Amino acid sequence: MEIAKKNGVYAGKGRRPAYGTNAKDRQKRLVYQSVIDKLNKGKAISRIAKELDISRPTVYKIKYEYEQQHEKSNAT
Repeated sequence: MEIAKKNGVYAGKGRRPAYGTNAKDRQKRLVYQSVIDKLNKGKAISRIAKELDISRPTVYKIKYEYEQQHEKSNAT
């Protein structure tokens, strides 16, 4: 693996996000969009998690990733 890294073959990008605009599963893309919509409306994280039957850490992760993406688009 070290040799592959040196040659630029192994990038080590990690796993693809389960929830997001590019998620493989259509249902998870819909959940992602629902979380973003509810956050923008000012709903509480706990309530969003209960309504969508996902964990609070998942909601926080989606929120964090969305904010990071949003900051990048505002910077350019």
